[in-house]
Amino acid sequence: MMLNRMPKWAIYLGAGVAILTIGPTVFNLALRVSLGLITMSIVLVTGLAFLGVVGFFAYLVWRFIVDKMNGW
Repeated sequence: MMLNRMPKWAIYLGAGVAILTIGPTVFNLALRVSLGLITMSIVLVTGLAFLGVVGFFAYLVWRFIVDKMNGW
């Protein structure tokens, strides 16, 4: 094995460099994904709430029209 001949500090150094190189990239990706998911969920919730309010008002207008047509 090549690792047996390498000194321990070289292995640790390589592992440290790899962690320092890969770590921020993974963290950045995770941060972007989580922020994207949070933003998407906020947009979805507000969109659904907006649709609910619009639907409720449409229902009220519809009831009003139907009541007028029925001669209330």
